Amino acid sequence: MSGLNSSANGKPALRVCVAHVGARRYYALPRVLAARGMLEYFFTDSYLGNKRVLRRLIDTLPASLTPSLLKRYSGRVAIDVPSQKVVSFDGLRLRVGMSGRRATSSKAAALANIATVKAFNARILRHGLGEANVFWTLVNSGLEVFQGIQEARVVKVLDQNQMPRKTVQTVYRMEMERWPDWQVGRESLDVDPMEERQCAEWEMADRVVVPSEFVLRALQESGVEKEKLRVISYPVDLDRFRPEFREPSRTSKGLVVLFVGEVGIRKGVPDLLEGLRLLSSRQVRARIVGPIALSADKLKKFSLYAEFIGPVPRSEIYKELQRADMVVFPSLCEGSALVVGEALACGVPVITTEESGSLVRHGVDGQVVESRNPAAIAAAIDAYASDRELLSEHGANAINGRSRLGIGAYGEKVVAVAREAVMARSMLTVHQTSWFVDH
Repeated sequence: MSGLNSSANGKPALRVCVAHVGARRYYALPRVLAARGMLEYFFTDSYLGNKRVLRRLIDTLPASLTPSLLKRYSGRVAIDVPSQKVVSFDGLRLRVGMSGRRATSSKAAALANIATVKAFNARILRHGLGEANVFWTLVNSGLEVFQGIQEARVVKVLDQNQMPRKTVQTVYRMEMERWPDWQVGRESLDVDPMEERQCAEWEMADRVVVPSEFVLRALQESGVEKEKLRVISYPVDLDRFRPEFREPSRTSKGLVVLFVGEVGIRKGVPDLLEGLRLLSSRQVRARIVGPIALSADKLKKFSLYAEFIGPVPRSEIYKELQRADMVVFPSLCEGSALVVGEALACGVPVITTEESGSLVRHGVDGQVVESRNPAAIAAAIDAYASDRELLSEHGANAINGRSRLGIGAYGEKVVAVAREAVMARSMLTVHQTSWFVDH
């Protein structure tokens, strides 16, 4: 197959290889491509969907006897992706876990991650890309494949699902000064081993896809060519996250505020806790869900206002949204927070920051507040606590606008970006061929 080939409607035929570790966005990218017959291969690490016997065995286990690790593994399934299209390197998951446990510093963790990614990419190159004319991978994950692609017809698409590494390090340094001794096991990196890889991927990529205008501006400031950048908001599984799943607690007893994510300084959790303290209302209580990276001594001061749940499997997040009246996600440095879209899809208004992504429509289905501002967070929460009709109105607006969050809209944009990149490559190839003939 050649990148110059076209389908029956005259548009370039697409054959896309997708590569990423983990169940990113519930496998949305390989799913939308498989549904359109455009998926060549999906390369990943630990995956249950292509192991029929093991999947049946896990499904027979009672929920009460299923350990949390196995519950997370049971979510490694994309039902609508044909198993023959999936190439999983399952041993890598064990390697990732062992490397993470052995790492004693942020630098050591980054180096361990690089070693794992290199092993992942080496396996992809040994397998080969088949008839693909597009290779689509996540940032920090595809450098060796980008370097190893020999065919001029293969377009390289980099999915920048996070802020630039340099920006992240800057945010950490700032927040460590604002909140000394809060973060556990995290130090600022003067030299980030991942940063050089990221810059090399930007340079080699034909297109860099970002989830928000905020990330786009950050990449431009980092030197990425504007012509390469395309914005595609990440999708929500609307079948999984639906309004009828909710069990609202909107009663006279008070409102439940939910945070989901790493409980750390980069996500703005200290600002949220200070906002709750400023509000100091018995009508509001927060559930803080996610792996805790903050000092237990610091968190004790906020036990009157918040309950710290710890990590829960991704499959259990919708149950947390059932309990919530609003989600607060005041991140300071984000690609696009998945829980924000999931909350809106369930009809839960969201208080967030511009840095968290661009899904919330301010004053319509939530509020966008100034980052690093506990008083602004407190005021936004109080606005809902004081006006239940406003809370209900924004919840209803979120439900009415949920189609914009779905995988269908996402898939159309993915295909458009891939097709446009292939067409640009085809035109360049024709131009180069013409130059050689003329000269």
